[in-house]
Amino acid sequence: MMRVSVGASFAAVLLVTAAAAAAPRPGEDGTGGAAAAAQQGGKAPGATQAPTQAPPAATGTPQVGKAPDAVQVRRAAAAFDGGVTALKERQPELAASRFEEADEAVPNPQALRQAIRARTEAGQGSRAATLAALAQQRYPSDEGTLKLVKEALGRFAPALHKVTVTCAPACVLAVGTRAIHGESSTGWVVYLDPQPSTLSASFQGGGSRQVEVDAKAGGSSEIALSSAQSEPAGGAHSGAEEVTGGPAGPSAGAEAPTAGAPAGAGESVASESGGGLPRWVFFGGVAATAVLGGVTTWSGIDTINNPGSEAIRQGCAGQGTSCALYQDGLAKELRTNVLIGVTAGVGVLTVVSAFFTDWGGSKGREAAGRLRVEPLMGATGEGGFLGARGTF
Repeated sequence: MMRVSVGASFAAVLLVTAAAAAAPRPGEDGTGGAAAAAQQGGKAPGATQAPTQAPPAATGTPQVGKAPDAVQVRRAAAAFDGGVTALKERQPELAASRFEEADEAVPNPQALRQAIRARTEAGQGSRAATLAALAQQRYPSDEGTLKLVKEALGRFAPALHKVTVTCAPACVLAVGTRAIHGESSTGWVVYLDPQPSTLSASFQGGGSRQVEVDAKAGGSSEIALSSAQSEPAGGAHSGAEEVTGGPAGPSAGAEAPTAGAPAGAGESVASESGGGLPRWVFFGGVAATAVLGGVTTWSGIDTINNPGSEAIRQGCAGQGTSCALYQDGLAKELRTNVLIGVTAGVGVLTVVSAFFTDWGGSKGREAAGRLRVEPLMGATGEGGFLGARGTF
């Protein structure tokens, strides 16, 4: 488990960063940052050790092109303190979110490094690697940051899928419903877990695009996204040109645009497979429930009629519960009760599976306007029913 530590007072670091951004001096070695940190009280709450020199944040400048104002500094310092507190409470995922919030308020290598460590501590390798790529792009000359970047990428990158994205104009990205940390940019490097993923871009000035990536361990893709690209026919989410490689080779079903084709035409979609269970799981459950229902009905009728209550009263008179006819009736009653329970269980699982079934799929999407199948269930005063209905 990676140990997460914090350095000197982050508020002091941010003040030094603000001063550096407002009046940068060529060749500045950052020694003034150590003095500022010392004057602000040394360790931050929850720190495991105090640094002997200024943290690298003192020599970096925010990437927004101007010094942060007091509100941004206070917001960043509060978020950083929240991250330290979360670490003390052994909540690394929460800590990572707070460190990212601090970096968003005032871009700073110390906050970004702590976010990488916390994501690593939380076992979120793809997010730690993506933050490492951002740190490498943002702080290419910061030795402390580059050392951590090398460690994180060396640990996680071989098992992940690397996506290099170019945006025109600058964009922010999201994987599924999760926003990727970082300021709006024309160039991104994102690491994905090896599974089908949806990558979305929101552009400066408006507009958005989506592309499906069939992520594979050790694979890589290059995607170009533009707000000017037209939507492909049929409403498919794309707007990207993608080249997918890695051990598994190019994604199945991906086609390169033909020469001279308009933007958006023939654009590749790395994965067309829908999520969820295959449809045969649901229909198999319907069939199993129907068969079990029939067997249960037969068992109930057999229990009532064979040998029957009248036959038991006459044949077991004076013999008590040890009578063979009585014991036979009990055995059949138990059999029926077990069948009722099994039938009900399979029926419930079938109903639940309906909500997790992929009713589209790659072929289903092509025939979406012609085929529609839906589960159907209900109840009456005498029992319930389960089935399916559809249009063809």
